[in-house]
Amino acid sequence: MAEWTIATVCKTVALTGYPGSNPGLSTMKAFLIGIIFLVAAAAAGYIGLKYYYKPVTGSQTYKTAPVTKIGTLQKSTLSQSDFTHVIINSGESVGVASYTLNLDDYIGKKVSVTGQFSGDTLYADSISIIK
Repeated sequence: MAEWTIATVCKTVALTGYPGSNPGLSTMKAFLIGIIFLVAAAAAGYIGLKYYYKPVTGSQTYKTAPVTKIGTLQKSTLSQSDFTHVIINSGESVGVASYTLNLDDYIGKKVSVTGQFSGDTLYADSISIIK
């Protein structure tokens, strides 16, 4: 006859479950809890990537504060420069270029140009004639 001690009872319960219980049920519960955990982690990862992660597209752009310059717009005579036009005001000149505006329409006129500097060139976002 087997001698029942606390150690043998604990060992028996650990291996077979409690008396009257199905020993495979605890393994099944652990498996289901593991599956539920993986599904929850995958859903959290998807939500995190979709709504909180902002991927960098193209090149990183660092914008400067908008600057407004006033003066007379002239065509640039420098062929190897980044700018196509120059604003001249009281002996000071600033190189101006634009990808969106046709600056040739404003040559010889006193204008107000607003844009952002990249190096020494002012890239014009808007231009208006001053009367």
